Amino acid sequence: MNNATTRQDLLFEGLPGPVRLVLPAEEMEDVYGQYALWPHACVSPKGEPLLLLRPEGENEDFSANVEVDGDGPYILEKDPTLDFGVRREESLAAGLCSLNIAMVTHLCRSRGLLCLHGALLSPDSENSDEASSGLLILGNNRAGKSTLTVRLMAEGLVSHGDDMLGLEPEGTMIALGIAPRLRLPLPASARLADFVAKHRGTGDERATFLVPNAAIMSPFGTRCRAGHIVVLERRAEEMPARLVRLEPAEALDELVFRFYLQEGTALSALECATRLASTVPCHVLVYSDVDEACALLASLLAGEDIESATLSEGPCKHPPPSYSLSRLKEEDNEGAQSPELPQILPEQEYRQCEGTELVTRLGKSFLVHREQSALHALNETGRVLWLMLADPLSVAEASLLVREAYPMISRAQIEEDVCNLFADLLDAGLIEPA
Repeated sequence: MNNATTRQDLLFEGLPGPVRLVLPAEEMEDVYGQYALWPHACVSPKGEPLLLLRPEGENEDFSANVEVDGDGPYILEKDPTLDFGVRREESLAAGLCSLNIAMVTHLCRSRGLLCLHGALLSPDSENSDEASSGLLILGNNRAGKSTLTVRLMAEGLVSHGDDMLGLEPEGTMIALGIAPRLRLPLPASARLADFVAKHRGTGDERATFLVPNAAIMSPFGTRCRAGHIVVLERRAEEMPARLVRLEPAEALDELVFRFYLQEGTALSALECATRLASTVPCHVLVYSDVDEACALLASLLAGEDIESATLSEGPCKHPPPSYSLSRLKEEDNEGAQSPELPQILPEQEYRQCEGTELVTRLGKSFLVHREQSALHALNETGRVLWLMLADPLSVAEASLLVREAYPMISRAQIEEDVCNLFADLLDAGLIEPA
């Protein structure tokens, strides 16, 4: 990182301030190419930037009150997804990935958009306003979402976005002009390998972007509705690809916790997820081979009759356990440590925080705190405990009540689960000491 650097501000459509790049000239060209589909103007640096991506300096050091996330020679400052605002990355490609997330976060805040973790494709970008044309793909970490997205692009589908999608509150999705990023190495697929080789852009040994191309990707601002929702479940063992139908309430479970919640968006995200789950057909795609999965989804989009099981019939890991008090948003970082929850004392009494609402959508119970942007799902037992928290209630008292309802569950398991539920609610700002 000893090359002479160039300073440049980019004013992107929809962002409330400039993105400043301080990079070697050859890397600056790579960055310009990655944003070809997001309209922007290049201006001379002036004032404070909204975001700053730069190489580390000699003897780089931050003040004692600034925490730094990650390690590496590329530094992203003012990251809105971090309380402390500084992220370090190992490569330019990784730095651009973090920069993209930060830019989309600012865009959604400034334009009142919701943000969903997923990918969206359609057969024809010119007809992207048709409600039946869009395929929304959801999946946990390493489910193959980006890989399958690009494999479908190789068959002529147009990408409207991958990883972070902007949504209007009523459910219309807005393309952001950011190219898909693929984890390496690629799975076995000659068609996929040929397509990536033709369109490969900035990358490193772990992942690569595609080069933005209006023939295969929608430019910034393109609108599209989902006509199908597919949740990916990739299996390590070889098995035929198959689709498992989800009922609307099951689809809501899959959708609601894939939203990135920002201040004041919890209820809007829940309503948007409910609307999508109620109106758009949803399947789980269980697969091991990416080419088989691609062929099955192509048939689904073509309107062909696809034989699919129901959730109870299909070989699918998605049914929730019968004994569970609550479900929080999944962390989508493999190997990441779980956040440390506050300590809960068994005899300490807690009560509901003011401003928390219990709402029911499609038969599912949710706690929503608009100011805290907290969204928490409860099963029937958790809902009953929440109602009891209108008055002071301790973990010890709550555990006794749950033990009466579930005598077949061990006392230690129930006490641990109730304690974890209280800790989750306290951490989310939904309960407080009485």
